[in-house]
Amino acid sequence: MQINSQIGRWAVLSVAILALSACGSGEGSGEGDGGNGGGGKISGKVSAKLAGNFSNNPSTKVIYGDDNRLDLYDVKDAKRLKLADSTVALISAQSIHIDGVMAKIDSVPYVNERGAPLCPSERFRDQDSGAFCSGFLIAPNVIATAGHCVTNDQGPNNDCAQTKFVFGYSLNYPGASVHSVPATEVYSCKRIIKREQNMQGQDYAVVEIDRNVPNHEPLKLRQSGDPALSDELMVIGHPSGLPTKVADGASIRFVRTDYLRASLDTYGGNSGSAVFNTRTNEVEGILVRGEQDFVYQDSCLVSKKCAQNECRGEDVTRVSYVVPYSH
Repeated sequence: MQINSQIGRWAVLSVAILALSACGSGEGSGEGDGGNGGGGKISGKVSAKLAGNFSNNPSTKVIYGDDNRLDLYDVKDAKRLKLADSTVALISAQSIHIDGVMAKIDSVPYVNERGAPLCPSERFRDQDSGAFCSGFLIAPNVIATAGHCVTNDQGPNNDCAQTKFVFGYSLNYPGASVHSVPATEVYSCKRIIKREQNMQGQDYAVVEIDRNVPNHEPLKLRQSGDPALSDELMVIGHPSGLPTKVADGASIRFVRTDYLRASLDTYGGNSGSAVFNTRTNEVEGILVRGEQDFVYQDSCLVSKKCAQNECRGEDVTRVSYVVPYSH
């Protein structure tokens, strides 16, 4: 399935409806990057249009083995919390409203986000969704994300101008909601430094934001070499546009020079998420493509589930593409 960034951007700008941002196809069974999940992206606002696409969109994500996604209040490892502190939610500029020292965020109920309700068994169905992609800090004023998340910075209605990068879009205790963050945690896109979008290879964007980030540290990136097939991976981002989730326990299926494939538990909105090597806590790459997210169960949607080594797997652009811009 080919990437259609305009569909995704239209979804983000729609306040009344939500739309799917389609993505390009990957290798093998192919997965788009821009649709949902790992590789693709789902806007934080998705309409019934998505209900017709989710079942055949190869860019969406899936659960492999156990569902390892955790809210930050369930994460006990201080090092992982610090990594999460350097990740960002990409949110439509039209959904951010500065009110004094706070920035209010428009979001939608996750339970009905896709045009068909989530089944009662679905995790996080009581939360709200506001992000359309994820990203992470690699230098004081530089964000890395997926190339299909921010496609251009030219013209009056370009992606760069219409995207905000928000730190702290997360939950601190059970039952919490996040409808605002400090205004100082919201950053604007100044320009796209470098971007590539290869449907069967690398997919990344390096974005300069409007000012330096004083209270979050750039993440450590793998500088050279390859991960071992025995290494475990972890992803931190915004599946389905939800507040920050940490998901570990992923195994690597293969490694190429441009991307690797792994069994990461990711969804639409995870596009652009940092994927970490849990042995080193260094970023191995950027989540860009994957398996479909949901399937119908009677009249509602459930997450597609696969054994750890089954289904397509999720594609991760190698971090080597953005290393030169982290210095």
